[in-house]
Amino acid sequence: MTRFKGSLATLAVVVTALVACETPTEPTPSWAVGFIPSPPPAVPGPTPPPPVSGALVGAYALTVTATCDALPETERTRAYAASVALGPRGLYVVTLSESRFLSGTSCTANVRGLGCHQFTASESGETVLFHLEDLAGAQGSHIVEQAASGAWITISGEAVGSAARPVIEATGKANVGYCPTPAASPVACPGYRWCADSALRMTLTRR
Repeated sequence: MTRFKGSLATLAVVVTALVACETPTEPTPSWAVGFIPSPPPAVPGPTPPPPVSGALVGAYALTVTATCDALPETERTRAYAASVALGPRGLYVVTLSESRFLSGTSCTANVRGLGCHQFTASESGETVLFHLEDLAGAQGSHIVEQAASGAWITISGEAVGSAARPVIEATGKANVGYCPTPAASPVACPGYRWCADSALRMTLTRR
């Protein structure tokens, strides 16, 4: 009987040793030794435009000249009153008056929400840039004016000038549309004419 017990005890020791040898050893997890991995570095977003200085805020007399062959000579220079105010996203908003402009949701249904008597301007050092934007076919954020003759004139484009001078002279290129037929709006105009990349000049004089 004693022999049998001894054999069982020996067998138990052997089995235990075999199991211990066959069981793989897992590596110690990082959390068990107090190691906390660093988060990945943040990805920087786009740099916002610098805010405008506010130096151009005020009231002006504005003339806009477009050398477009589609326009009669008498319609090529436009005269307005203009007010320049601070706008969103580091921009100025230029608002025109003392003329008749297209109005309503057909003008303001654009991403900037600006009318057909408004456009934006920005600064780069002492340079001012005027943006008469054609926003995916929307009517606003550039000029859509009805002349005294009843004809419609549409001006979009860009002009660049120096903001360091008392009178700002800006030049650039414009796309100009002309509807010679008096109507409630320039949409579906008979006899519509168009000029691309016309020379554009803008002169702003403080009042």
